[in-house]
Amino acid sequence: MSFAVQQHHVLQFSTNVEHVLQQSGMRLAPLCMQGRYTGKAGVMLDLIGQTTAQRNRSRHADTPLISIPGDRRWVFPQSYTHAELIDNLDITRMLLDPKSAYVEAQANAIGRGADDEVGAAFFGAALTGENGTVSVAFPGAQQVGVNVGGASSGLNVPKLRAARRLLMATGMDMARDKSYVAISAVEHDNLLGELQVTSVDYNEKPVLVEGRVAQFMGFNFIHVEWNAYNGAVPVYPLSQPSILPGGSGSTLRNIPVWVESGMHFGRWGDMVNRVDPRPDKNYNTQVFAEMICGAARTQEGKIVQIACNSA
Repeated sequence: MSFAVQQHHVLQFSTNVEHVLQQSGMRLAPLCMQGRYTGKAGVMLDLIGQTTAQRNRSRHADTPLISIPGDRRWVFPQSYTHAELIDNLDITRMLLDPKSAYVEAQANAIGRGADDEVGAAFFGAALTGENGTVSVAFPGAQQVGVNVGGASSGLNVPKLRAARRLLMATGMDMARDKSYVAISAVEHDNLLGELQVTSVDYNEKPVLVEGRVAQFMGFNFIHVEWNAYNGAVPVYPLSQPSILPGGSGSTLRNIPVWVESGMHFGRWGDMVNRVDPRPDKNYNTQVFAEMICGAARTQEGKIVQIACNSA
């Protein structure tokens, strides 16, 4: 046997590319009112307040002049940018061209960033006033406590009933506006343990679609989850429970319930994707993506916060 045959052995490398587990694209932003803007800020809505008509005026009385309150809601832009360099020296050593895969990874990252903007706006301060300088905090009256339906409990039917009651109490027509609940895998598992959710005895049609709770009590459930995204601490309410209000190690998770007209997502142009050579980097290829966007509440009465124990 010739010992020189090993000189003809070759190294074989995979040409397959697979993205690590991650949430792809936007899931929350498309479920909001949409708007497009230019400039440093945008007026997304002028609100006309509630007023009361005068009852049983006297004969020949002066015309009653009743002031109708008004307000203005603002949305401000935030930029999300990602760039990656691909060295020509690396491309010559590879059996694949990673450009398209990098573009997809960047789109996923920026999509999660857009959802972060929506998530932060659920319970963050809304900016109002003539110039957007008045801050409006999320009201406690729109919150469902963690002990509803059981002491320190997870997502359950009583909490969903309480959320629906709060939305309907504002006078909103729930039949005209789609309503959503953003949940993580923990809350979805909570719902699977609720007999009223999973049993056909309580529902006109099956709630489970291929093992997933898609709709119940008029709510559409949206699964969002990127707890350990890139090792960073995201701002979205469904991220790691330990970073939420309640102190280090808290298992409290704040679940947003909203109707489509209750949240607004604004874009300052479209997402930009470029694949260009960089002369300053020996003409290596740069894969670049950027989007400028913002989100805000339109009205507090169209949002409900459900506190859940996520342990």
